[in-house]
Amino acid sequence: MNNVVSAKGCLATAGKVCSGLLDRLDTTGYLIVTDLDFAIDKVADCKKQFLDFCRHLGKPLPHNHDPDTLLWDIKVTDGNSELATFSEVPSAAALHTDNSFSANPDDIFCLMSLKVAECGGGESTLLHVQSILKALRNAPGGEKAEMTLRTKPYPFAVPSIFCNEGNDAFEYNTGLILYDDCIRYREDVIEAALNHYPELIDDEQREALDLLNKVVKVADGLETTLVKPDSMIIIDNKRALHGRTAFTDKNRHLLRVRLQDVR
Repeated sequence: MNNVVSAKGCLATAGKVCSGLLDRLDTTGYLIVTDLDFAIDKVADCKKQFLDFCRHLGKPLPHNHDPDTLLWDIKVTDGNSELATFSEVPSAAALHTDNSFSANPDDIFCLMSLKVAECGGGESTLLHVQSILKALRNAPGGEKAEMTLRTKPYPFAVPSIFCNEGNDAFEYNTGLILYDDCIRYREDVIEAALNHYPELIDDEQREALDLLNKVVKVADGLETTLVKPDSMIIIDNKRALHGRTAFTDKNRHLLRVRLQDVR
């Protein structure tokens, strides 16, 4: 299925265009929008254009307790938080749900590319929930594991940069990993929470989580793509896991907007 859409000549009717994009997103899990013609050489102007476009897709949400964080720069930082968010580091990012550690993970999020990594890394990896469910159901013990993941909540540790109580606090939220045709998953933040509070899950949950961790790594259907400058990727955050390959070029720069689906 073609997941690439050109916005060339369509920005004047962005509202109509975005309605069509959301309809396609329900099926594909992600879309790449090219030819945006944003002012990527003028970051402040580009940020405004990007945010204005995203407003046609949904309601922008702040990244933390600060209401002015509707836009988030994804760049390598020198932060030393206990649990770094993937946007701060150049290492590979395993497949995950964005903002999985919040009380209510976002419906949709968008990534706008300003500068790709010159080293050739930093590619996006994507896996639809249906591919995960198929692999899980075909695995020994998969049906039992799926039921557990749908009925028993798991803890998700909050990276320090997003904590409400300050960088020294340890926070976590809980939620189901599978629900309806959706998924909420990030292995490292679940394990971080369990390192602090192993009593939060029982043996059955541990077995189900271990199986899911294995399935996510081997399920068919993984796609890899590079979001080039003046393009953006729109991801259904509840139906597709996403990740990133490692990179060494610390000048790589993307912008992120998180959205509530208000349809």
